[in-house]
Amino acid sequence: MCLTPPPIEDKDSEGYFRCKSKVWPCFQTKASMSRHVEKQHPQYQPMDVDESPDTNEAAKSSDDPLYNYHRGKLIFGLLMLDLNDAIREGDGQRLMNLYKIALPFFDVHGCTKYFYTTLLLLVKVSAILPEGQAFRLIWNRFFNKHGWKGRNIPLDLRLEHLNNLLKSCLKVLGANLKEKSAQRIAQSLETLERILDSVDEDCSWETKVRARAVKDPEETVTQIVKDLNQIKAFKQTPGREGHPSFKIVWSKYPWESRLWENVPEHQR
Repeated sequence: MCLTPPPIEDKDSEGYFRCKSKVWPCFQTKASMSRHVEKQHPQYQPMDVDESPDTNEAAKSSDDPLYNYHRGKLIFGLLMLDLNDAIREGDGQRLMNLYKIALPFFDVHGCTKYFYTTLLLLVKVSAILPEGQAFRLIWNRFFNKHGWKGRNIPLDLRLEHLNNLLKSCLKVLGANLKEKSAQRIAQSLETLERILDSVDEDCSWETKVRARAVKDPEETVTQIVKDLNQIKAFKQTPGREGHPSFKIVWSKYPWESRLWENVPEHQR
């Protein structure tokens, strides 16, 4: 016969969880209290209580959380791949077009700060800045040290490389590090980098520039496709339950965004 354990009350005035049986010790979390009941008092077998969100409403509706999850993930993944490819190719206009596509994503998912920042950038390029400054803002966003095709990097990553070089130079100063000397080194970083590169070239020191070795993705892709086909991820089935960690995923797509309504009246 299974007995119901004495109910665990909410936290007391001291911030601990206590049971109605006062002889039992107090605990900081409800989970530790449940483990104590299960191990030290086997005569009380706690009942399994499902505290997960109620998915009956989602199951009864016409939504398919599993289909919505995988479709949204596919859309977002393709957008990120296109963004990375535009950066590698140094295509500023294509990057601006992708920012326009990203606006509904930010709006639908409540990323108001990203939405406002991206919208402000597009407005500056299209209307606020002079033609020359707008052109530089669009195209002067990449860096390619070796001049190879498809090897551009964003300027913020280039800045991180310079910061790394600056830290190495400041570390050499040791106890002689002062604000004036640090500023002098910071202002001559690019010249210092060219000198170091020329020394490497004179010494025939070749730096191998290569990407990280990646295993052949064929096996992984084949397994992913097999798993997705097995669960029929891209076949819409109303009332189907989603993944345990994503039980409720509503069919809210970026093209359902109503951007104009989210712009304040004084900014229109």
